Amino acid sequence: MKKNLMKKVFAVTLSVALACSLVPATNPVTASAAASVKLKTARKTLQVGEKYKLTLKKNTLNWKVKKATSADSKIAKVYKVASKYVKVKGKSEGKAVVKVRVKTTKRKKNNVKTMKCTFTVKDNSTPTPTPDPTPDPTPVETEKTVKTQEELDAALADKNIVKITVDTTESVKFVIKEGSYTTVDLIVNAPNADFENNAVFKNVTIQAIKGETWTEKAKGNIFKVLAKIASIIVDKDATVSSIDFTAADGNVKLVVNGTVTTATVSAKTKVAISGESKTAVNVKVTAAAKGAEVESAVPVKVEASADMTLNLKEGAEKSELKMVVADVKVSLDNKTKEPVKVTTHDNKESTVAAGKKQDVSSPANGGTVTPPTTNPGTTTPVVKNPAIDSLKSLETVIINTGASITVTTGDATTISGGTLVFGVSGAEAVSGSAVECSAKVTFGGTNRYLGWQNCTGGTSFTVSPIFGISNDDTISIQLSFRVAATATTEAGSVKTKDVSIKVGGVKDPKEASYVLEADSSGVSVTTAEKEDPDKK
Repeated sequence: MKKNLMKKVFAVTLSVALACSLVPATNPVTASAAASVKLKTARKTLQVGEKYKLTLKKNTLNWKVKKATSADSKIAKVYKVASKYVKVKGKSEGKAVVKVRVKTTKRKKNNVKTMKCTFTVKDNSTPTPTPDPTPDPTPVETEKTVKTQEELDAALADKNIVKITVDTTESVKFVIKEGSYTTVDLIVNAPNADFENNAVFKNVTIQAIKGETWTEKAKGNIFKVLAKIASIIVDKDATVSSIDFTAADGNVKLVVNGTVTTATVSAKTKVAISGESKTAVNVKVTAAAKGAEVESAVPVKVEASADMTLNLKEGAEKSELKMVVADVKVSLDNKTKEPVKVTTHDNKESTVAAGKKQDVSSPANGGTVTPPTTNPGTTTPVVKNPAIDSLKSLETVIINTGASITVTTGDATTISGGTLVFGVSGAEAVSGSAVECSAKVTFGGTNRYLGWQNCTGGTSFTVSPIFGISNDDTISIQLSFRVAATATTEAGSVKTKDVSIKVGGVKDPKEASYVLEADSSGVSVTTAEKEDPDKK
């Protein structure tokens, strides 16, 4: 009986257990299945060039990376994809989103997932820009136009002013007190005004003044006279470094009671020089001044590069004339009490006697100078022995144009004034005798002839002014060499070499310089400086 009861109890218990096992579960997902895979981080900051390994976390279902892309690879670049991570590199400043696609085989559904990480890339090497300071509402004034003495004094007292223009038609007198204004350009356009100047300026340009009104008492000023009618009086204790008369068809006066180092005539005009000076004034008549007239009652040393008239009055004793280029004719009227020495471009000397009027000329290159019959000069007879014609190879000759061209006027495209200096060395005679060299320089449609001179140990030539040349234009030089004459032999036959110099690489015109690029034919050419084309 008891045994049967136990069997019944067991059967009931088993039935209940079986029944319970058939009831549906309320939460079929296990604790491990409930975990969700994620990226290690959703945001990351990198420096340019920095690398980062982006891994997975909570990866309980063995998710594997299948693909990774960057929204902007120029900012954040995905450079490696592995099953458990992605490698990203910062490329440049900015933000870019990297998407990572993962997949698991532990599920039949919902087994693919895409996750995102935002990368911010910074560049600490780029300095933070400094904001521009607040601009000065009142810009500094560097130029001033004045009409009165008070305005002129105020402008001279202003240290910021670098250019002062006196512009008035009033009949007034300006007195510029002693001072040093070597950074200031003074321009005068005052046709009815008188001036007394005691100060030193960077440059003084006279556009118009009243006749005989400029009295110079300073030392060292540089003048450019554009006025057709003007009179500059240099006080006995004053010094003028240079004065340039540039107005065509003008009539100007220069009274030298002190010192004038150089007076240049740059146009067809008349310049009358007088005063009490006993020191010779160097007068340069440029090629652009053909037809100019210079009259002087003080000693002068005239260098003529163009046909001109030279009238020397009493008081101009000890004056000299040199024709610095070939084919120049000068009408010389010597009313002084002494002979005037005349030198041609090839260094042949003669004289014009006191009280004589005579036309003198510098012949074409290689020509013969015949002393004037009114004043015979002394010449050395040439012995007609066979010429020495034994120059060594001219391939060793060096033309050095390193001095370049210094522009005195003009702009950045055309040279309208300047000086070319070039040296010649390396010419030798087999016999060891002296060698002479001359040059024909062609530029801007103009030929300049530089006479024979001894170049045994090297020599240099100067051509001034240079004009009419544009950037990328050329200067042609034909050099002539010969063995010099001696007491028993005449000069050897002439041999020539040519060189072409290109004017290029224009610098800032404020620097007033052009660079020479040389191109030679059979002659070595050196230049002291060549402009880097990238710096033009």
